[in-house]
Amino acid sequence: STSTVPAPDTAPVEIFYTIGFSDEVQPVRLELFAPVPISNVIAQLESPTRDIAAGGLRSSVREGLIQEVLLDRATATVILDSTVLDRLSNDDQRRATGQIVLTFTSFVTADEGAIGFVRFEVDGDAIAVFVPSFGGSSDPGEPLAFVDFASLIVETSLTPPTTTSPPTTTSPPTTT
Repeated sequence: STSTVPAPDTAPVEIFYTIGFSDEVQPVRLELFAPVPISNVIAQLESPTRDIAAGGLRSSVREGLIQEVLLDRATATVILDSTVLDRLSNDDQRRATGQIVLTFTSFVTADEGAIGFVRFEVDGDAIAVFVPSFGGSSDPGEPLAFVDFASLIVETSLTPPTTTSPPTTTSPPTTT
């Protein structure tokens, strides 16, 4: 006899990656194992899969850039590592903050609900970041929304991979 092992529960998550070295970003919808912790979203931002990279997408969010994310009443305070941030060019800093805001404000946490705003801190101090809809920098610690970075989004035909697998069929061992 055979039995089917059900596939694990997954949840769709949109991760925003830059298109090459441009300022434009593209959402990639991934099916991640549910419930999805924010640490898994950060891991996807830091390390796009080979399939995503082969499609011309990359990430300006370097490993270790995001030290911590604190959630409070639909606002995510993203604490950035100053050492990693200082190693990024100004362009990559802009791209990374755009990717972070767009990704986090598209994410619904398992325990706190949707993230509506993102603010940034470094070494305990609120910081200003470049905001395309403002045409300049935000005030330090200003809560930023999806709409503030939406002008960066471009849709292309990349078909994203998923982290899910089809159900596995197993058979008991046979004896002779």
